[in-house]
Amino acid sequence: MHDDDELAALTGLPRAKLRAAAEHGFPLLPSGCAVHLDAVAREQVLASLRRSLGAGLRRLADELSELSAAQPAGAPPLDLTGYLRESGRELGEVYTEHFGWRAVERAAGRPGDDDRDEHSRRLGRLVHADDPAYLATMAQPGASAGAGDELGRRRLLMLEAQVQARGVLRAAEATATWLRAQPDVGGELATLATVLGASATTRHPAYPEPDWPLALHRRYQRRELVAAVGERRAGDKISVPQGGILKLDDSRRELLFVTLDKSGGDFSATTRYRDYAISRELFHWETQGVASVDNAAGRRYLGSPGNGWRFFLFVRLDKSEAYTFLGPVTYRSHTGDRPIAITWQLTHALPADLLAHFQVLAPG
Repeated sequence: MHDDDELAALTGLPRAKLRAAAEHGFPLLPSGCAVHLDAVAREQVLASLRRSLGAGLRRLADELSELSAAQPAGAPPLDLTGYLRESGRELGEVYTEHFGWRAVERAAGRPGDDDRDEHSRRLGRLVHADDPAYLATMAQPGASAGAGDELGRRRLLMLEAQVQARGVLRAAEATATWLRAQPDVGGELATLATVLGASATTRHPAYPEPDWPLALHRRYQRRELVAAVGERRAGDKISVPQGGILKLDDSRRELLFVTLDKSGGDFSATTRYRDYAISRELFHWETQGVASVDNAAGRRYLGSPGNGWRFFLFVRLDKSEAYTFLGPVTYRSHTGDRPIAITWQLTHALPADLLAHFQVLAPG
């Protein structure tokens, strides 16, 4: 027998609930039954369960069928929220590069339009989202396409750019209309927004730039960011800048994209700049190698804010993460040349959890 079969027989729990039960110390067992594990044994059991109850479309579909069969008579079918609660799975296991929630339902034998599989898979590109206003747009896209709601329309453009990923960016109103015409897709999107909202951090949302629908200390992908700041508009081809900066010449604003862990193969020795949080108020950042104290690129940073340029920091630990918006920064000091090492002053201090996250790779 496998470990999951043995534990299911011992505890009387469905296999789909074993991992969540082990993580919480098996709180719900039949009367007279108890499982006591020390810390080491608990981790060994969890590691074994992760292997035997690993992700995969067939495994998730079997879990959905098992959990559905265990529902009380007359109970509504398990939706995404119920499945995550009952199985202990995470969204990243349900939405992968290859499938989404609809594919899990179909593999479990539920009826429906198979054409929805691809739309469902694409919704997985939103699992990083934690901005309350952006999540509200996902839940009610039609409400964000109203006359005069420019930020709402930009949020719909962000949604369109992120989910479609390629092709031409549709107008906000067209995206809202399409979702209304696809109630199954719109319903799944609304459920996803609810799940994401329940797990998002509770800090009060703030939007430092009035014309950008970007919340301080919330996460976004590049496709969303270029739509949010107006670099990509309806009718434009969906694409993203590949470098570490995005200049908005018309408004003299520049986005600084920082990946702290540059150990991956996508970074050459010449692009492994040393970037890290110094404190809650200070951030160390290195320019691109071409920037010098004597050329226009370097003077753009060192001459600010007197030259009219303003800078905004977007940081992620590694490529697996979305960027966290750290807000506007101002020049404080610098050392070196080609690249220039700049210390930025953050207008908004980092929360303690983000400081700990972004200090991981700090020297010393």
